[in-house]
Amino acid sequence: MMDEKTLSEEEQKAKEYVDFYYFWLFHYCGRNYSRELDKRIPHYNGTYDYSVAEQRQNIAQEIYWAHPLSRMYPQFLPGDDFTEVDELYCEDCAPDDQPDVILENLYNGIPIKRNIEYNNSYGTEIIGTNGAFISTDGHLRGTIIAKIDLRAPISSILFELSKLKEERFDSFPNFLDAPPLAGIKGSYTHQYNIIKQMTRASFSVKDDAARAIGLWFYDAIDGSFAIFKSFAEVWKVICKEPTADILVGSAEDAFFTAARKNNTNLTWAIPSRAVFAKLGYSASDPSVFRRLYRNTQKCIEECEVLSLKS
Repeated sequence: MMDEKTLSEEEQKAKEYVDFYYFWLFHYCGRNYSRELDKRIPHYNGTYDYSVAEQRQNIAQEIYWAHPLSRMYPQFLPGDDFTEVDELYCEDCAPDDQPDVILENLYNGIPIKRNIEYNNSYGTEIIGTNGAFISTDGHLRGTIIAKIDLRAPISSILFELSKLKEERFDSFPNFLDAPPLAGIKGSYTHQYNIIKQMTRASFSVKDDAARAIGLWFYDAIDGSFAIFKSFAEVWKVICKEPTADILVGSAEDAFFTAARKNNTNLTWAIPSRAVFAKLGYSASDPSVFRRLYRNTQKCIEECEVLSLKS
């Protein structure tokens, strides 16, 4: 990535936008991918079966390489277990069994490290040129011969080609070995424009709190490790009201624990109203949190960073 010290004010704003977008897109796509796995792969029936394990891996890899999640880093590598989705979640990311990670960082004033990147080499491969040359300002001019993967989104293909068009070269590049374009990095302003033009994204780079809250509710109710059956049930626990079938630990801290009575081994960290208050939701009606939850569902269903306000 570019050295942040050299960024202009415009580039710095674009970087914040791009980093925010891919950070949250990664979380939404990760949940969507987990849901696809749950729908399509067979489950173990108490015993380990190598044939079933191989079948699970084949199906998982098929889903992954066709999924938007595969176009972002961190990324599965050959030999990885493609069903272990939590292995992709690096520092400051929140796997669906620990969705409180981002909320706790925000509550404690710890800056989020947005270490998610777009997989720049996906979709287009340059295999040669025809009458091309390097201009006096270092740009490649003329005609290229490219191999394009039509399974890639149009935005990805355009991004690859526009990166090549904007890149400056010291000498004529050698495309004879068909190298990937991963080493040619588009500027943050360029990536910002691609996102604005080619996606339905709608967000402010200041709404981490809203997205963290919405993601927590989704995981608590719909996630792979969810212990709550409805929004109403989880809201009662947050408000420290007696709730049938739920055991609540000490509720004196900002985050407290809860578990279902029939499975006390699976516990959750529950944010108190004090956490929401510090994040700017002190007087919010439950309908506000329900809206964040429902709109997060839409983001996950569509693998896109959509507005949480409507």
